[in-house]
Amino acid sequence: MSVTGFLTSKGPIVKQGYYVIRFDNRDIGLSTWSNTNGWEKHPYSLDDLATDSVELLQALKIDKAHVIGASMGGAIAQRMAISYPKRVLSLTSIVSFADSSALTKSSVLSLSLLAKVPSLEEYLGFWSALVGITYPLDIPLYTQLYKDSVQESKRYNPNCRTHQLSAIARSPDLALINVSTLILSGTADPLIPATHAVEYAKLIANSQLIEMDGVGHDIPAGICEARYRARD
Repeated sequence: MSVTGFLTSKGPIVKQGYYVIRFDNRDIGLSTWSNTNGWEKHPYSLDDLATDSVELLQALKIDKAHVIGASMGGAIAQRMAISYPKRVLSLTSIVSFADSSALTKSSVLSLSLLAKVPSLEEYLGFWSALVGITYPLDIPLYTQLYKDSVQESKRYNPNCRTHQLSAIARSPDLALINVSTLILSGTADPLIPATHAVEYAKLIANSQLIEMDGVGHDIPAGICEARYRARD
């Protein structure tokens, strides 16, 4: 099951009775895009991205939520738990990081592809390089994602890479997180070293770290059925 399927009406999270909210962050998809001049005059921060999420909860009249974020979304989720602890029931941070220093030079170079609208071949090549060694890339799924989000709806913003990387550059004080936290890290993640998750898990008092063997910077279908133990 894909991460998309995991969250849809047919996915196990919904079947267990949870109400799932998925949304686009600033500068991507159907959310507001910043033009270069506007962003340079008024750059946004990780705090702003976290506040966006909380304001969405307010608009939906939801007081508290289980907050899940992957990659940059994990950093946003961490900031939500720090700045708005009363709104967060639990935190799950997936293939994420404590600060942008976790991004290696080679991983930043790999992200340079996203500085322009990629072709389907480039898009599939990029994700094929990130999936790790245990699970192959789901080509049909990612082809459909490309068609839905890039080719047909024109929802890919080339400026998002610069704007969003700048927003997450500030390191959150993870010691301030006091909600139950689960950290999922891929041991074969080429974008963010697995050792980084081990170190930042130590900074969150009430946290568990699960290392997904051979998994890269992705949430493959097989993960939904896999069983892992938390790191001692």
